[in-house]
Amino acid sequence: MAESEAYEQLPRGLAHPLVLVETGHNFGFGRGNNAAFNYIVAKGDGDYVWLLNNDTVIDHTTLSKMLTTAQRSPGIIGSVVRYYSSPQEIQVYGGGYMTSLTGRVSSAKRKEKAPLDFITGASMMMDHSTVRDVGFFDEAIFMYFEDIEYCIRAKKRGVLCQVSDGMVY
Repeated sequence: MAESEAYEQLPRGLAHPLVLVETGHNFGFGRGNNAAFNYIVAKGDGDYVWLLNNDTVIDHTTLSKMLTTAQRSPGIIGSVVRYYSSPQEIQVYGGGYMTSLTGRVSSAKRKEKAPLDFITGASMMMDHSTVRDVGFFDEAIFMYFEDIEYCIRAKKRGVLCQVSDGMVY
């Protein structure tokens, strides 16, 4: 990212202000999140990164539930994603599974005993050591599957993909 690109904090005066990283162009999910990762790594503070789609609504307990899960067992943490228009229905239970032989992907719809292969990028939290060890998103993937590819690389490094009981809509 060019040094001249602006970082704007909104609103001011909060203990943990929101930081908007301007890229000036839609570079896709991977490269867009990498711009934020670059900012976070350069700043060097904070323990966790929470990627959250801008069209989600979070339950007021979601962040604390995700942090509790992350503190208990570091790795990549997801949350339960429900349909906004039908909140009783689960869209994805944190992530899902991929068959390596065929590449077939399926979303978890309930809590499973088997560990997840990936966490959906709609709500994905990781600690700084995971970001350091796994690296950033593959920028060659503009949209879709970059979260899966990231989790595959993470799992090869022994990083767990887990789900908290936090909800996003």
